Amino acid sequence: MKAALNSSSKLCLNNIQVKPIEGSIGDKIIWFLTTVLLACFIILDTNTYISYILIGITGLILLVMLFRYRFKLPVTIGTFHYSILAFSAYCAITALWAIDKSAAIDRAITVFEILVCMSVLYCHYSQKNSVLELLDCVRWAGYVLTIYAILFYGFDTIRATLDAGERLENSFANINSIAMLASISLVLTVFRLFFYKFSLSIVFAIPEIILVASSGSRKALAIVAVGVVLVLLFRFSSKNILKTILRYIVIALICAVCALIVLQLPMFSGILERMDGLIAMLTGKGEVDHSAWLREQYILAGLKQFTKTPILGIGIANSNFITTMVEGKDTYLHNNFVELLACGGLVGFAIYYYIILWPLVKLWKGRKKGDPCTIAVIILLLILLMMDYGSVSYYSKNTYFYFMIYFLQVDVLYKHSRRFKLILNE
Repeated sequence: MKAALNSSSKLCLNNIQVKPIEGSIGDKIIWFLTTVLLACFIILDTNTYISYILIGITGLILLVMLFRYRFKLPVTIGTFHYSILAFSAYCAITALWAIDKSAAIDRAITVFEILVCMSVLYCHYSQKNSVLELLDCVRWAGYVLTIYAILFYGFDTIRATLDAGERLENSFANINSIAMLASISLVLTVFRLFFYKFSLSIVFAIPEIILVASSGSRKALAIVAVGVVLVLLFRFSSKNILKTILRYIVIALICAVCALIVLQLPMFSGILERMDGLIAMLTGKGEVDHSAWLREQYILAGLKQFTKTPILGIGIANSNFITTMVEGKDTYLHNNFVELLACGGLVGFAIYYYIILWPLVKLWKGRKKGDPCTIAVIILLLILLMMDYGSVSYYSKNTYFYFMIYFLQVDVLYKHSRRFKLILNE
């Protein structure tokens, strides 16, 4: 326990321990701005002025915090900050041997800027006894993004897309990114339903399901399927092994029946067709989806490069030199594991995934302490780790927001675990 308490250090201006007033208007404003900030990570993804807008929102949060804490701002520095700073530094160091040195430096600066932004939020939410507010930020950011996307594309376009069995095109952001946040929000909605009291916000699950279906995103569908199953497994687990096995069998049967019914709906025909193409590539039977085939070629090319430069890689953000040899496309490897191995080598891979594995180990050890948020964070971490197989996430702003939640929950779990009452089934 003592080691856990020392995992992060707290500094307060004027050496005064700040004790925030719970439920203040300042907390509500900061929560609202945090939700807006997270939604803007996706909504303004292709906006020319996105950096300035995000800095402006962060600055506004900081201003509210100064008034909220009467200018005695709590500054929290811990493993979260050191780990991401180390990764940012390594990104910059790889510029020494990178083909495109400016790309590596730009990525390092981007990660550092995100760290600064997250550090402002970390100061405020580290004063809380729960990360439930942050989980609700993710949930509501998904609702906001979903409504914005539906209004942006238009009801007629979405209906026509579903009827034709096609997928929405990239617009204000990559459609996969849009659908993934909506699906994560949907999983957290289900978590809220089973671990806390019923909320009318569940009505937002309907447009989220429609958006996921019309996106044609295999990753989004996988997030919903795996996330919901994990919520049910954790919720109905028991100390009695026999009870747990019986409950899991029942859950498996119910989920299987529900999946068969839901996936038979016409709105999911497009996404299922893309799934069939992926399965055909893996089994060698059927018509292979070109997108899935191309991603496999990128992965193979990345692994081939890794065998040539296994320790340090070819330089962060230099994967475009690998992909151009596949089909002449200047892009990334569409797999975060391979991207980091090829570009950052084993060193970069280890530094980055330490940021994920360290809190995962801590959270898994403390999952029975009675805080349901631990379960939610573990589920969030696992499904996002799974998604790294089909996407490059290490420079996504959302990724570092999730990292912040992981580390804050570790702090909550080991510093305040006695304040929580066990609500899980015995």
